[in-house]
Amino acid sequence: LKAFEDKALSAQERALAREKSLYDALLRDLAAAIPALQRAAQALAMLDVLAMHAAQAEALSWARPSFVAAPGFAIRSGRHPIVEKEVEHFIPNDLTLDPARRLLVVTGPNMGGKSTYMRQAAVIALLACCGLFVPARSAEIGPLDAIYTRVGAADDLAGGRSTFMVEMTEAAYILHRATPESLVVIDEIGRGTSTFDGLALAWAIARALALDNHSLTLFATHYFELTALPSELEGCANVHFDAVEHKDGIVFLHEVAEGPANRSYGLQVAKLAGVPADAIRQARAYLARLDRFSTRRDAHGDLFAPTGVADPPSQKIRFFAELTIGVVFCGERLSGARGPQTPTCGYPASAVANPTSPLPRHPRRPARPTRARQAFAASRNGPRSSFPVSGARRGRARGRARARPASPRAHRGRCNRSAAAGRPAGGCRRRRPGLRRCRSR
Repeated sequence: LKAFEDKALSAQERALAREKSLYDALLRDLAAAIPALQRAAQALAMLDVLAMHAAQAEALSWARPSFVAAPGFAIRSGRHPIVEKEVEHFIPNDLTLDPARRLLVVTGPNMGGKSTYMRQAAVIALLACCGLFVPARSAEIGPLDAIYTRVGAADDLAGGRSTFMVEMTEAAYILHRATPESLVVIDEIGRGTSTFDGLALAWAIARALALDNHSLTLFATHYFELTALPSELEGCANVHFDAVEHKDGIVFLHEVAEGPANRSYGLQVAKLAGVPADAIRQARAYLARLDRFSTRRDAHGDLFAPTGVADPPSQKIRFFAELTIGVVFCGERLSGARGPQTPTCGYPASAVANPTSPLPRHPRRPARPTRARQAFAASRNGPRSSFPVSGARRGRARGRARARPASPRAHRGRCNRSAAAGRPAGGCRRRRPGLRRCRSR
């Protein structure tokens, strides 16, 4: 019994040892054939992938790409392999990139197809470089050393980087590494900061990619000011996606066309997303207000004009102030020795008088009319100060005047000082209890 117990308890251990010895013997016998077996396994794996992909290409009408020596892309009826399966009817689009057309500024409405268009170009290029069929009617691919993308929005809070910092880090990586044989896909850059900062950065990055890197670039943006780049840069062109408003809805055409877009249809897309109707109405009213102010863009001038050509500062102040808070300006004198009127937005008159002075930051509220400012405005713009006084301050001043009427002598003294300061003839029209007019009249 003792011998049987030892044999039963050690059976598993002896089985594992036997299995290991047999496996080691098999490996020793196959050691000489390992290189041949690895080549056979790799060939079988490649045959499996190619057979599967050939069947898929035949079923989905994919085409065999051709390679050319010159850098560029010529894709006809390109499609996105994933999006095509998820929609009922996918609209294919063409793409042409070459050294003479190396930067495409893609504009159009939200959900119009800009991101799909750019990503399908990157997918087609990657599949072609892998030796596979591509989802297009035909494709000619030139030399390609890398595909760089700047899409989406993400942050790195643990690393201390905000969304905008991550965006700029990716942009810097592209600008330092892209070559004339690289495909660069940039989808909406400069959105994480103020409007003009983002616009300036987007313009500078697009210009660097076109003039310094010479990369084949697809640059999607909602900054319609960038559509002026083709008139400034050689090798730049505009393409756009369009949409049509139908009754209370919007129909996206998802078809690329030459030229820039003129609208983003953001309110319509927000409505489709379920934004409350009251918020949509408020946004529509404010958009109409901004559209009225945008009619003054001729006075505003080009944001990226050469520094030697400066817009009139009064026009700059007028445009930005009205666009920001809707300030109503006094009419400007078109002629006269005193020059243009000071705008009623609280800006110092030196910003209007000196054409070379930088445009100041717009204040949160109009500047209070201190005595020094009143005297300065009276000496420059006429007898009355052009600095506004809020309705609340006027009301408080009137209330104090009614509560504590000044004596005739004191009031007459103030009126005399007003007359000496350049007030028009006729004296003060301020009424006092028991008097129809001020005695100084």
